Amino acid sequence: MSQGQYRTPVADGHEQWYIDESPKNRMVLALLSGIDEEISWSLFRLGHLSYQHGHRFFLKPLFGLTDALMEWPMWWVNENGGLPQGNNLLEGAGSLTEVWAISPDVEKKRKHALESLLILRNASLETANAAYLVGNRRTVPILTGLKTLPHTPLNAEFIGYLAEIFHAIAGHLVLPNSKKDRPTIPLKEITEL
Repeated sequence: MSQGQYRTPVADGHEQWYIDESPKNRMVLALLSGIDEEISWSLFRLGHLSYQHGHRFFLKPLFGLTDALMEWPMWWVNENGGLPQGNNLLEGAGSLTEVWAISPDVEKKRKHALESLLILRNASLETANAAYLVGNRRTVPILTGLKTLPHTPLNAEFIGYLAEIFHAIAGHLVLPNSKKDRPTIPLKEITEL
């Protein structure tokens, strides 16, 4: 930072470098570390920042953050969407006994996916972030989870966050000419259920 520049401190009492626009941002590095404690810490802090200080939380300047946040939701959609019931990680988890039978590793990744989506949902409420998410190559594939994920209690929160993200970015989407490529088709099918 050059002399004379002043940065507004983060109002929650934590260090400014949590949202510093640098390739060495600790939040992004923690997400990419593969260390569960670091990932959980980073998701917790980012969740707080995106909710309490959303007006100052921007995805674009934090290089690598958006891709890191989309990693687990993309995994969840790929593993559980589009597969016949019984062949996915949930194995048709519609009853409470099946929900409790999820392996700890899958539950950890599911928790990361939900927290990441919550952060993206909070961020998408800012116009600049919504416009940035539209341009990300993973946004529309993640939104296909609205159509492909089984409608079970285990996916309810995930699908809710996806619908809210879709709602926030819808004003920035430019729809293609071809009907089969339109991202609104999954949402239409969900509303007809």
